[in-house]
Amino acid sequence: MGDCSYSRRFVPSYIGWSCNRVHLPNSLRLPAGANSMVIAWSNRGPTELGTVKPDVLAVGAYAWAVGRTWDSLLYGVLNGAYAYDLFGGTSQATPMAAGAAVLVVSTYKQLTGSRMPAYLLKTVLMNSARDVGFDELSQGAGLVDAYRAVSMVLDPSIPRVYSRELITDVLSDVGPSYATFTYGASVPPTWYEPKIYVPHIAPGSTAVRTLEITGSGTLRVYSTRLTQVSTAPICTIISSVLSPPTVAGCSGDTLYVDARGRAFAYAWLLLDLTKIPRDRYVEFEIVYPYEYFNRGGRAYTWDTYRRCCRPLVLGGL
Repeated sequence: MGDCSYSRRFVPSYIGWSCNRVHLPNSLRLPAGANSMVIAWSNRGPTELGTVKPDVLAVGAYAWAVGRTWDSLLYGVLNGAYAYDLFGGTSQATPMAAGAAVLVVSTYKQLTGSRMPAYLLKTVLMNSARDVGFDELSQGAGLVDAYRAVSMVLDPSIPRVYSRELITDVLSDVGPSYATFTYGASVPPTWYEPKIYVPHIAPGSTAVRTLEITGSGTLRVYSTRLTQVSTAPICTIISSVLSPPTVAGCSGDTLYVDARGRAFAYAWLLLDLTKIPRDRYVEFEIVYPYEYFNRGGRAYTWDTYRRCCRPLVLGGL
């Protein structure tokens, strides 16, 4: 998804947006791409930790969808002209992926009589995704394919690739316990995903991780090596600032933004592309103190009625 649908308690996943072609009158022509094209605004990986994201793609740009009722009421057009419209973004990619997931879960329930584990659902969706020709940091495992995903549940001989070491490796780098960032949950007794993560290792040292393969058939294995070529402080590549009232200053790798008295604020920056290496992957990272946006911290939760924060009680209501 363009935004992070990141429920660590259930299925940690990240869904990118792909683009469907639409045909419109010339007066309404929009810059849609070809089928299965990853749209420009879809977020790319890796994460700050270095894990590969997104996990999968789903239709989420310039595709038809049911129109919003309030548009018809707002414009006073009740003849059905707004019954469907072009739609896109997180709000489309997420339900498209969720719909495929529902078919998979329902098939599993009918077949086994039990609930499908979250890790198995994610493994099936990723292993059955269709490769659309982009790199793994743009498409993840590929475009969600509901038919192939359901077929994988019905036929256990279809190959699945996964690793059981992901959670342990991520926790070893993050530091806090699993309960810390899931608000009290415990590490599942079984968890695997179709990816590996190697924690920080010293220069010159090596690490070995295991990928398990079940089923039968022929698989192609490709090696990938990511190398950091260079880094540059943000202030050294800014050529000009288009919103001076918002940007209070810039020094080295620290950008100072004045958002006082504003419900929201934009900071438009023009970057000097000649100072950015022409590499395959270029990532811009923005890090801010957590307490700036959540004064209560993880020990508190927002109380809508009191307009204040109160202690969060773990383990029950």
